[in-house]
Amino acid sequence: MITIYWSFLLGLAASILVYRIWLHPVRNMPGPFWAKTSKWWVVYQQWRTGLRFHQYSQKLHKRYGDILRIGPNDLSIIDPDIIPMLGKAKEFGARVTLKSVFIRYETGKPTQYAGGSSWDRDFTVKALQGYVPQMAKYSDQLMSNISKSEGAPMNISNLFMFLTFDVMGDLAFGKPFGILETEGLDGADSFIKTMHGFTRVVGSVSHVPWFMFLLQWLPGSLSGEFDNFERWCGHMVEKRKQFKPEKPDIFHFLLEAEPQNIGEHHIDLIGDAQLASVAGSDTTANTFINIFTQLASDPHVLQKLQHEIDAIYNAQYDTDKGSVVPEVILNGNSATTRYLDSVINEGLRLNPAVPGGVQRVTPEEGVTINGIMGFHK
Repeated sequence: MITIYWSFLLGLAASILVYRIWLHPVRNMPGPFWAKTSKWWVVYQQWRTGLRFHQYSQKLHKRYGDILRIGPNDLSIIDPDIIPMLGKAKEFGARVTLKSVFIRYETGKPTQYAGGSSWDRDFTVKALQGYVPQMAKYSDQLMSNISKSEGAPMNISNLFMFLTFDVMGDLAFGKPFGILETEGLDGADSFIKTMHGFTRVVGSVSHVPWFMFLLQWLPGSLSGEFDNFERWCGHMVEKRKQFKPEKPDIFHFLLEAEPQNIGEHHIDLIGDAQLASVAGSDTTANTFINIFTQLASDPHVLQKLQHEIDAIYNAQYDTDKGSVVPEVILNGNSATTRYLDSVINEGLRLNPAVPGGVQRVTPEEGVTINGIMGFHK
């Protein structure tokens, strides 16, 4: 009986390997040999490089070209011709990495979640403008903290982290965490450490999404980090359900949509809380830190940017007195904010908040890259 069992497993494994290496539709795509056999190759490389697979993949692209096979069904593409396609849902399918894990849908078959349209309502132009007074309040608190240093050296990276977490807490859950005011003292920053532990787990195994669901049943530090953050998000969701903030927050629309999430399409709000917590705080803080680091190392760029922003605010007193932040800055992409927009875009290019990129599903009809290569789902 045991012999039959092992024979079956060996035969199955052999057939899978033969298909992936010699018969798969992307078999001719260049890349490391072991990447063709299993997605665990990426997980191993993430672990080996200390979560710096994006740097390792850059070296591989220099060796193999713009299109690189990094898994049985996965291609890493750095061809600039693909950029216009990414904004067209019909040409490239849904994103499938962190958001997929957070809101709990299968890669190949997205769940029809009523909360999806609610996320769209959270980030309309009108909704974003409604968030400005709250964000300005925390910006003032940040400036107050900096002023108190009186020119002494300070850890601005921590302050940016505290700022974005307070903003996220207010906009997502209706209440700030008070971290910026206390500067993380008395354990106020404990949940930041909890979230960072979670993101380390996600960064390690995000290329194998099914394993993240298995983690909750496994002992060890990885599952502990995952469970801690999940419990924290569940706690925040329950607290948010118990009160109604004065101004609509992100969860205002998500809670409105929750009664529609029934039957096979039901998804709890913990995934939304995870997504809001990570995307609304950590990535934003890293963007601030990276841009200000670049500005500190280039006084000429800093001075030119300061002149542009000063001119905008000076003009505000005559044309836009009722706004905390000038409308031209809120809207962006204008001749008046050309340099500010360029600084932000260049900062994101040099130090992207998600350096590993965002995965996409190839649409059923396939997609052609550079006019010569067609890929099908």
